[in-house]
Parts: sequence; C-alpha cells; structure tokens
Amino acid sequence: MNIIRDLLAIIGFFALIIVFLIIVNPFEIDIVKVVTILFSEEQTSTYDHPYLNTEQEALLESVGIDTTKIPTTITSEQQECAISILGEERVDEIINGSLPSIIEIFQAKGCFF
Repeated sequence: MNIIRDLLAIIGFFALIIVFLIIVNPFEIDIVKVVTILFSEEQTSTYDHPYLNTEQEALLESVGIDTTKIPTTITSEQQECAISILGEERVDEIINGSLPSIIEIFQAKGCFF
C-alpha cells in the first residue's frame, strides 16, 4: 500500500512540474512542441546540419536553439568540454546519432556557444 501511495505522489509531483513549466515557461521552451517531437515518428527540421540527424535538429529547434548557429566544425576544446560534462561514452553515443536529453543540451550548451 505504501508503494502505491509513493508512486502516486511521484506521479503527482511530475504532473505539477509539467503544469508549472507549461504555464510559467521559465526557460522559454515550448513543452508541448518538445513532447510532440519526442513522440512523433516523423520529425522535420528547417536546416540540414552536417553533424546532426533530423531528430536531433528538431529537438534542438523545439527548445529554441537555432541550429544554423551550431558550429559545423568541432574543435578539440569543444569536444573536451562536452566530454568533461557528459562523459566520453555519452558524447560518443550522441556523435553516433543518439538523441541528447534536454538536460544534456543545457549542460553542454556552453561548450558550443
């Protein structure tokens, strides 16, 4: 019984967070658009970046990042910065097409802009 109560409390907490993010929008992120991108089978992008697949481009655009301003060459300093924040294994996964989480995008954003 305690497990169910705890589970409901966690679900309620996340629901409140989502409602807060949609109403207050403190990060100027269109949460509805992000969720649509994450669950859509067909993503589209306004720009064809050489290092990003369409799904990555669509996610970045949905959180307000202009993909045309993302560097088309990555310096060793930028890569080292991303590795120091996300870890080498995760950076390799993203390079190979894995979709970065919203948190990872904001964590590593300073390495590239």
